[in-house]
Amino acid sequence: MSNKLNEIVDQLREMYPEAASVELFVNSQEHNIEVRYVNTEKAGYSMKSLNGKWIGKAVSHE
Repeated sequence: MSNKLNEIVDQLREMYPEAASVELFVNSQEHNIEVRYVNTEKAGYSMKSLNGKWIGKAVSHE
C-alpha cells in the first residue's frame, strides 16, 4: 500500500509542483481534488510548495 501511495504522491507533485497542498477525496460514489495555492505576502507566513521550493508570490492557474 505504501508504494502505491508514494506513486500517487509523486504524480501529484508532478501535476501541481507550485501548490502548497493537494487534498484528494475518494469514496464509492465520488472523487474530488482540491489544490491550494498560497499568497505568502497576504498570509503573513512562508511555506514550501510541493516541489520543495519556498513559495514567493501567489501563483494563479485559472
